[in-house]
Amino acid sequence: MKEAQRIALNIGKTGGLDIRTESSEIQIISTELIPLKEAYVPDNHVFTPGEDPNALVWYVRLKGLWRDGFPMPTEYPTSEAQQYFIVIINSETGDPILSGTSIT
Repeated sequence: MKEAQRIALNIGKTGGLDIRTESSEIQIISTELIPLKEAYVPDNHVFTPGEDPNALVWYVRLKGLWRDGFPMPTEYPTSEAQQYFIVIINSETGDPILSGTSIT
């Protein structure tokens, strides 16, 4: 669990290509070991061969501030900062599967 939290915090602190971190303080809200199919997966997602929906993943929720990192034309309003960020990590390999902002 500690390694999953460390990975999630590193991802949360750097944001990513399309997400900018705006918090100096990021907190871990929860860390759960759950099946991939129970993690945040879009409703229309189709599991591909080799992708096990029952595989256990670390689901880590962070609290801080993140904003869309893509530059927007000046005529568009600036996106609102999001307070929550999730990171889903393969429990066997430690590889990140998905990360992004969340409304809860």
